[in-house]
Amino acid sequence: MSDMNEFMFNDDDRKYIEMMQANIERMANNSLHCKTWLMGITTSMLLLSKNENIYCAFFILIFFAIVFWFLDVKYLKVERGMRNRQRDFINIKRNNDESRYSLSLYNFTPLDKDEDDNMLGFISTRRIWKTWSILPFYLFHIILIILLILVKLICIDKIIIITKCCCNQ
Repeated sequence: MSDMNEFMFNDDDRKYIEMMQANIERMANNSLHCKTWLMGITTSMLLLSKNENIYCAFFILIFFAIVFWFLDVKYLKVERGMRNRQRDFINIKRNNDESRYSLSLYNFTPLDKDEDDNMLGFISTRRIWKTWSILPFYLFHIILIILLILVKLICIDKIIIITKCCCNQ
């Protein structure tokens, strides 16, 4: 017999789990939107920035990268906290803990956990900023911004030198 058949969910339990899943899905979508917005802003700023405003564009893009990095971490932390809250509710239901059941039903506060609780099925909500879905994307993005700005500056200098050489002859 499976774990799910050992205890029964009533309609309130199912509705609560459905609402938790909707919240988790919304946080995951928000995290994805942080990445897509940052890519769009970076692309448009690099394409539309004029040669004399390249330094201003650089600082604005780095600022946006840090802001969206922070937002993405926040959304991922809330998402993981909601998954932990859902896991906690299922554990309470599995253990028939009536005293905690009434407190946990329709509790949508994210539940923060450490790595010590991983054995119980919980997900860590600590040090999220350096997870595999966050750190590589934003570090790569910041490095890419720096490289693109450098390439643009080098190309601008070469164009200016070529223009001066052509105009002087």
